[in-house]
Amino acid sequence: MVRLGMTNPPYILEHLEEMAKIYKHPRMYSYLHCPIQSASDRVLDAMRREYTRGDFEKIVDFLRERVPDITVATDLIVGFPNEEEEDFAETVDLVNKYQFNVLFINQFYPRPGTPAARMKRVPTEIVKRRSREVSAIFKSSRPYDGRLGKVYDILVAEHAPDGTRFAGRNKSYEMILVEADPRIMGRMVTVKIIETDKWHMVGEITAECRQKLDSEIPPGEQSDQVQRWSNPNIKKQDSTKPSAALNAAKVWGDSCDDPHAGDPIDDEDDSCGTCSTDAGSSCGTDACGSQNCDCKTPAESSPAAPAAPSPILAAAPDRMKQTFKNLPNFDSSASTATTASAAARISSPSLSAGVILGALVAILASLAVLELLS
Repeated sequence: MVRLGMTNPPYILEHLEEMAKIYKHPRMYSYLHCPIQSASDRVLDAMRREYTRGDFEKIVDFLRERVPDITVATDLIVGFPNEEEEDFAETVDLVNKYQFNVLFINQFYPRPGTPAARMKRVPTEIVKRRSREVSAIFKSSRPYDGRLGKVYDILVAEHAPDGTRFAGRNKSYEMILVEADPRIMGRMVTVKIIETDKWHMVGEITAECRQKLDSEIPPGEQSDQVQRWSNPNIKKQDSTKPSAALNAAKVWGDSCDDPHAGDPIDDEDDSCGTCSTDAGSSCGTDACGSQNCDCKTPAESSPAAPAAPSPILAAAPDRMKQTFKNLPNFDSSASTATTASAAARISSPSLSAGVILGALVAILASLAVLELLS
């Protein structure tokens, strides 16, 4: 199964018909992550975004109509400079209208050197109130209610946050917890929903699926995928910590299980140990590290481990492999799915040439994936 990463409205607005076909492909998760940041066109213009609320709604409406059960995730920045109450009210209206299954809520944080850092900021107490308000609306929704008895095919590929079960994803990329039978790791199994929660569902393997599983792998034995996963050289998820997959389904910022949420004496920085308070920063940046982020700054980071052979190159047709190998100094062991990583492995006389070649690698990698899916 393939999951399309985050995309911004302008990038897919003119390709909605093609995107609908891609999302309906049986090997593609029906999961759209398209940040809107604010539902106020005035604020979007101040952010210098090249889209409007109408553009975003057109995308969501079109794909929800044509792709059955597609999951829509989006991002919000609360408290952008000069955000008025009527601007925030438009954002609240959007959240109420679409009832997103996945919503990332970030309090504005001024990234040094940006135009927004020089703008007049919204008072901290107002930002916190708005963040809690929209978080409460999101938390009140129960997207999985009414799913009891539903049957789904899921790909089991991760451990559940409780450390006692496995977690799989259905076609809509919704998390479904299932018993930790070592034979099912890395396999598609059919489950029936027996319990629902705000963040996930719980399923049990159907009798037909279990019978087939028993015929292929006797009870007590492990699948090839689990034997590989058990390899000590492969980094595994710490079962004592919430998985990144479950974290991705939760609201961050002021609502991330903050014991002080709603408390009038709440401290002024609700970073909750994540990078989300700085909407523009990423793990390892100075801005991120200054917010008590649960990550390391570049100086503290450990040396990167050698990259595993690229699954894209391994599976791509010969002519696609040859195209990649013809690039100057291309390292075939590098992951071609990440533009920055690929660009760093290409020697070029100038920065602009490296950027161009890196972008070319990313485009070719995308074409390889699409060819595999066709």
